[in-house]
Amino acid sequence: MEQVHLYLEGRSVILDPQETVETALHKTGITHEGQITVAQMGNRLIRLDTKAYRLADQGITLLDLNHSDGVRVYVRTLCFVMAMACARLYPEAILQIEHSVSKGLYCELRGGPALSPETVKRIRDEMRSLIDRDLRIERREMQKEELIRYSEQNGLSDRARLLHYRPEDTVHPYICGEYIDYYYGYLTPRTGYVGLFDLIAHEPGMILRYPRKEYTHTLPPYLDSPKHFDIFAESERLGALSGVRCIADVNDRILSGQGPDMVRICEALHEKKVAAISDRIAERMGDVKLVLVAGPSSSGKTTFVQRLRVQLMTHGIRCLTISLDNYYRERSEAPLGPDGLPDLECLEALDTDLFNRQMQALAEGETVRLPIFDFTIGRQQPGGEVRLAPDQVLLVEGIHGLNEKLSVSIPHEQKYKIYVSALTQLNMDEHNRIPTTDTRLIRRLVRDARTRGSSVQETLAMWPSVRVGEKRYIFPYQEQADIMFNSAMPYELAALKAPALAIMAGITESDPSFIEVHRLRKFLKYFTALSHESISENSILREFIGGSCFAG
Repeated sequence: MEQVHLYLEGRSVILDPQETVETALHKTGITHEGQITVAQMGNRLIRLDTKAYRLADQGITLLDLNHSDGVRVYVRTLCFVMAMACARLYPEAILQIEHSVSKGLYCELRGGPALSPETVKRIRDEMRSLIDRDLRIERREMQKEELIRYSEQNGLSDRARLLHYRPEDTVHPYICGEYIDYYYGYLTPRTGYVGLFDLIAHEPGMILRYPRKEYTHTLPPYLDSPKHFDIFAESERLGALSGVRCIADVNDRILSGQGPDMVRICEALHEKKVAAISDRIAERMGDVKLVLVAGPSSSGKTTFVQRLRVQLMTHGIRCLTISLDNYYRERSEAPLGPDGLPDLECLEALDTDLFNRQMQALAEGETVRLPIFDFTIGRQQPGGEVRLAPDQVLLVEGIHGLNEKLSVSIPHEQKYKIYVSALTQLNMDEHNRIPTTDTRLIRRLVRDARTRGSSVQETLAMWPSVRVGEKRYIFPYQEQADIMFNSAMPYELAALKAPALAIMAGITESDPSFIEVHRLRKFLKYFTALSHESISENSILREFIGGSCFAG
């Protein structure tokens, strides 16, 4: 065959047909600030070991750790290396990758030795050896039934059960020597790509640490997050009680006719948690004047606040709801962001002095005239007068609720802070987790299409800036919460599947959003769709799919 001509980030390169993008990368000497892990051709991702004959006369872009897809490939490959190391050292054990925490992934080793610091060091050293040897990772085609049998023989029952729900007859596992593993996305061609990592003991498991967009040459600083970890542990215990831990469990419940009961159990557990939070506030009613609720986008904060309000009423406590949006400074006074545009998400965009004066006055029983922010003219207008009755608490929902600077004048004992987030406790299988961010993104896609008429492209274009705001203004303060509420439910992605796929139906490969849409479609296909009939009107999920009794 003739040689192949392609363009790598604008540089012309000629390859033999069996050479790869990785070869072209070496020939051109192109380097990036962060580790390159995957490539893009048009609006589709391609592996770095893709053969040149598939890419003739095409333009190729290289993605590194500054790109979300570059990070995903890095983390998947690192998980592959960790699983391989565990299989070599402890063949009788099963590695379980659980969830994100403390800027890493929390994992456990089931059926093996206790994960003491010494055991974790042994796994880390084995990972380092595999990486230093720069072993080849090959993607091969295999019949689905063959991989199911292999998974069952090696104790990966969750994976074997999930693969039964895969519509295609073939699969593409990754093979390194004699080790075989399966991931729902691309890996790098060799183990040597993922040299930057750490593995630390975190009883009863361990945390895999890795670089990310904000830290491409070093690991992010480790911050212990005990409250965050505890809420995940609590959710996993509840999942175990309901018998729902992975996608196959959800699908099995739906197909066996137990879907409605699964929904009712999840909703009942939510209601118990909201009631427990209201109990805590009621116990401190003599002191607490201000209840602050914060959390990232699409966490269901609006519905949570309404359900909390109802539960507080059962204690004879009424809520005076305050919107932080009304405390914006005049638009002309808003701080400018790095892009030179007004940054309306930073704390400095709010008149915190006015907020503190008014909250303090209300807590002391004074009458206050609250502001109303007129977004059409970009300034505050005088609102109505209010006074806090003895049986009332102030209820404030807003992005900065957990930041002590927002309410610095209010004594600590007069505040109760609640962090709300959709911390997905459901996994795909033993080695593949479901990122919390994906659950919230799918929620937002469905809600924005229904309530705002937003297209998939518009919501996806806005999402990166939403994520930046969360990382700056919400996540650093989550451990300051008095309590955390996990709004995720094991059944919800099955319920979101149909509306999500419907709004993404028209997106083709010619669309710039196709890469993200294609990833979400592939992920959702493993779920059996769940009817919305059994979902109660006060469910947090109704905030996104519609039909909430709190709407309007």
